[in-house]
Amino acid sequence: MLTHFQITDRDRIAWVKFDQQNSKVNKWNAETLIELEQVIEQLKNSKFKAAVFISAKPNIFIAGADIDEIRNLKTSQQFAQAVTVGQRIFNLLEDLPIVTVAAIHGAAAGGRSAARLAGADAGPVRRHGAGRARGLEGDLHLHRARPVGGQREGLRRAAQRRRVRRGARSTS
Repeated sequence: MLTHFQITDRDRIAWVKFDQQNSKVNKWNAETLIELEQVIEQLKNSKFKAAVFISAKPNIFIAGADIDEIRNLKTSQQFAQAVTVGQRIFNLLEDLPIVTVAAIHGAAAGGRSAARLAGADAGPVRRHGAGRARGLEGDLHLHRARPVGGQREGLRRAAQRRRVRRGARSTS
């Protein structure tokens, strides 16, 4: 059972909404990362052709790592373990056999970096009214994703780049 994520199927495109419960912002901590791993498993074993990650929080995509959780790490071993778990989960995201897009609206501190490192195409989307962004929730079509800010390319092109990256990685 997912608490912080919701997956909606729209024409074989998974819309993955991140909405950390009891928090004004989305943060990466042990609980949300473990749940992200469950989401990745569901996506990996599905018939989705793409996944679009969005935030339910107004004006923010992801605030980054949970600073309070980091403060509670007392030893270098605890810190190393936390980093290793996060890297392992984002590697799983990168290895998904489908196109992944992070539709960023608002602030994206560590979250944008994590999404970019995980191979998701990430970009800001144009704001339209309070809490709405054009390109989200059904307005974004697989053949014509139009992020703003100089990154105007469709998901097909993103998929091609992803295949090239994977091919280069497997041959090296």
